[in-house]
Amino acid sequence: MISCQQYDYIEIACTYKLRVQLFLKDAEVVEGVVVDTAYDQHRNECVKLRMETQENLVILDTVKRMRALDENPHFHEVEFA
Repeated sequence: MISCQQYDYIEIACTYKLRVQLFLKDAEVVEGVVVDTAYDQHRNECVKLRMETQENLVILDTVKRMRALDENPHFHEVEFA
């Protein structure tokens, strides 16, 4: 589970629709624009990413690190694990 402080960075990314790379605990890397938070069908808390023409949910507990690809004054990279 991520901390409230870490969750704040997810909310910042949502608010500003930042393009990010998410480094997952299984070594997968996904990239997209953060558009919202949501729950999946199993009630896992997720971040919704717009990846090209579709939106995908990424379970927050699987995220190890988030890197902002868009310049912003709030963060460049955040560790979650």
